[in-house]
Amino acid sequence: MTDAFLETQAYVHAHGMPHKGKILMVASSPAVSQQTGWSIGFWAAELTHPLHVFQEAGFEVELFSTEGSKIEMDSYSNPTDASGYSSHDVISLGYMQRDW
Repeated sequence: MTDAFLETQAYVHAHGMPHKGKILMVASSPAVSQQTGWSIGFWAAELTHPLHVFQEAGFEVELFSTEGSKIEMDSYSNPTDASGYSSHDVISLGYMQRDW
């Protein structure tokens, strides 16, 4: 008598944990501030910090913008911006070094 096994292929999280499900994250689409006239985008930490938590917990995450276009980071939230305003944000910096 032989036992039959059903083999399934599923993505395995980097830590060996299978995905728990999917999460859809929505970021602000690029715009121009009506107050300053500057280009603005999503605030990096507001996106990358929850993204990091979700991925570490084993969820697959998809990113979209509010208008269905590309997403752009607000320059002041960029850890490499000359202002230094968000230079402490190592989580966002880590995501910036990935190939998307």
